[in-house]
Amino acid sequence: MRGSKVHYATMAGIALAVVAGVLAIVLTAPEPVLRERMLVIWLVSSAVPMVGMLSIIIGRVLDLVPEVDGKFDWPVAFLAFIALASGGRVVGLVGRAFRDPLNEMTDVVQAASEGDLSRRVAVYDSSEIGVLQNGVNAMLDGLEERDRMREIFSRHVGVGVADLALEHGGELVGANADVAVIFVDITGSTSFAARRDPRETAVVLNAFFSIVAEVVEEHGGFINKFEGDAALMVFGAPEKLDNAVESALAAGRALGEALGEKLPLEWGMGISCGQVFAGNIGARTRYEYTVIGDPVNESARLSDRAKEGYSPIYASG
Repeated sequence: MRGSKVHYATMAGIALAVVAGVLAIVLTAPEPVLRERMLVIWLVSSAVPMVGMLSIIIGRVLDLVPEVDGKFDWPVAFLAFIALASGGRVVGLVGRAFRDPLNEMTDVVQAASEGDLSRRVAVYDSSEIGVLQNGVNAMLDGLEERDRMREIFSRHVGVGVADLALEHGGELVGANADVAVIFVDITGSTSFAARRDPRETAVVLNAFFSIVAEVVEEHGGFINKFEGDAALMVFGAPEKLDNAVESALAAGRALGEALGEKLPLEWGMGISCGQVFAGNIGARTRYEYTVIGDPVNESARLSDRAKEGYSPIYASG
């Protein structure tokens, strides 16, 4: 009878150990949510060993488990060892299950804060951690899309105008500003376009505007608009320059040299300066950033005068 009771206690301890191992495996599976995982932690590290110890105590009361021979209680010690071993193992697994995805998300978010939006978090968990991983990826997708739209917007209106629009929330804002203006226009573009395929005309105009854009960017200017075969450039708005007139004159000289070398067309350029209104013009549903004032009109008239053949570049006094 005593041997069978000892055998019963040993088998109960082994069963408890098996249960603890199974629960530890379930704990690390990706399916359970965090609440279920915490319940498993409690079961493995506390409930299962405690139930085993209570079973031994109750079994001794009911005379199903033999009393302790000597001063050391081996069955209880065995269950206590299981509790310590399984508890340590479970805590390590849980720590890794939480630490690894959080470290990965931290690295990705840190990279995003430094401007790298190409990285993504691997989603391998269906619990709340997986929801957080998905959320980080969705946030990065949104940031990448926002930057892409901002880049496209900036190409249409210019970086300075795009920043101004975002800063003021798209309001119709503007103010007087002292600027320098360059207006450059291709001579005989109407007849040129009439004799050629429209796609060939577009290629020539793209080459013309590419040269204009490169030179203006080098001298801190802003291309206000492309008008068919002409371009209007502003120096001093929307971003202020220390010496807008000097920048415009330098850009005019550089642009004249570049067009003369790279574009087999005649053109006329006018440069003027003075006070203009610089801001958004139009309706709340559709507007554009532009400059209005005598310097703009004067630069256009000087451009027409320059196309008469005496000099390709005219500047106001």
